[in-house]
Amino acid sequence: MFIPEKVVFYIEADEQVGTIHDLENSKRAYVNADTIEVIRHLIQGNSLDSFFPVEVPQKERSELILQSETVLRELTANGLLTENRPTHQGLIKKGRANPPLRVVFIELTKKCNLRCKHCYVPNCGDCVEH
Repeated sequence: MFIPEKVVFYIEADEQVGTIHDLENSKRAYVNADTIEVIRHLIQGNSLDSFFPVEVPQKERSELILQSETVLRELTANGLLTENRPTHQGLIKKGRANPPLRVVFIELTKKCNLRCKHCYVPNCGDCVEH
């Protein structure tokens, strides 16, 4: 399993959530920690069967493999993963827990009127002191 060249796989810092984003057509899929682990395992050239320990009871193991195959098939059908080795593999980017600020907007006013569209202050009428 591979990540196509046009796709970026973003993984949050805590590795609990990831986003697979197709940069050409803006398709996205959000994946959980288990799916992230499975995809990483497959990208390294391992088989899906080898991901699940042999100690897991056969019935449960078969169900897990079937569920994983279903998710992987859906991601492949949407072009977010591929079984064919691309010329250049897509990117895997791990997010930072505390990304640096790149842009800060400051608006100086004489008093608050609670009308700024981007403001986080709740609209509470006259509760803001002027």
